[in-house]
This record gives sequence, structure tokens and C-alpha cells, in this order.
Amino acid sequence: MNELFKEDQFLLIEYQKAQDSAEHYNNAIWLVFSIGIAFSLWIIYTIIAKSEVTYYFKILMFFLGLFILIYSFSLVISNSQKKNRKYQLCEFIEEKNNFIGKGLLKEIPYIKTKYIAEVILSLILLGYIIFPFFYFENYFIGIISILILIIFAIIVFLTSYCSPNKNGANKILERNYKKRYNKQE
Repeated sequence: MNELFKEDQFLLIEYQKAQDSAEHYNNAIWLVFSIGIAFSLWIIYTIIAKSEVTYYFKILMFFLGLFILIYSFSLVISNSQKKNRKYQLCEFIEEKNNFIGKGLLKEIPYIKTKYIAEVILSLILLGYIIFPFFYFENYFIGIISILILIIFAIIVFLTSYCSPNKNGANKILERNYKKRYNKQE
């Protein structure tokens, strides 16, 4: 009886930590998103509005803004994946232990905003692709920015493709769950 009580306590602690961790990643997503957008838009404003800044400094600022936006985008994607895994762990624990509230939120209709940060960042990235062709005299800068974004897109695709999908993660959770209970029996 006492050993079962300890296992329940351990499971509740693990569940709470997974919830806390998922919330942490969610907060990190929106913080990085806000800072990345603010800096990249400020840099675009600086390039357009400051006439006393030299041409080469504007080019430097453009690429700095592009890299800040790419870095922000990659952090949003990775934190989103981590957040989803933590919530997946919570759902797994709810399912395996018949939590009272399991599936409670699935029946509530709401507007899905799952990829809103990615969409907004993508639109700003699109602006960074189009912007150099209209603002800078040299199209070479625009071509370089497109190549950088293509390389970034390939890296994002490969990292997303190589990470285990939801079913693969569920198999890992199931295996770990069985290992823990088999050790106690």
C-alpha cells in the first residue's frame, strides 16, 4: 500500500513538472517571438528611416536583422516541439492513470492558433526576401538573402523530419512506462 502511494506521488510530481516545463517552453516561444519581431522590424525601420547611415552599414543591419529573425524562428520551432512533447507526456500520464480531467478540453470548440507565431515570422521573412530587391541598388544582396533562407529552410526541414513524430514519441513513453512498472513488480 505504501509503495503504491509513493508511485502515485511520483507520478503526480512527474505530471506537474511536465506541465510546468510545457508552460515554460510556451512562455519562451512568445518571449523569443516578441523580441525577434521587435528587433527585426526596428532594424528595417533603421535601414529605411536613417538617411545619415552609410550604404554598407545598412547592408550590415539588413543581414543582422535577417539572422535575428532566422534565429528567432528556429527558437520558436524548437521550443514549440519541446512544449508539444511535454504536453504529450501529460496526456500519456492522464490516459494511463485514468485522470478525471482527461480529454476534457478536446470537446471545447476554439480558434486554433497553433502556428500563428510561425505564420507571422514567415511573413516578416518574406518581407526580408522582397525588401532588398526594392531598396538596395545591388540585387546580389537579395540573392544572398534568398540563399540564406533556403539553407535555413533545409536545416529546419531536416531537423523536423529527423525528430520522432507523435507516434514514435508515444512508443518511447510506453516503453519507459513499462520499464518503470516492471522494475517494481
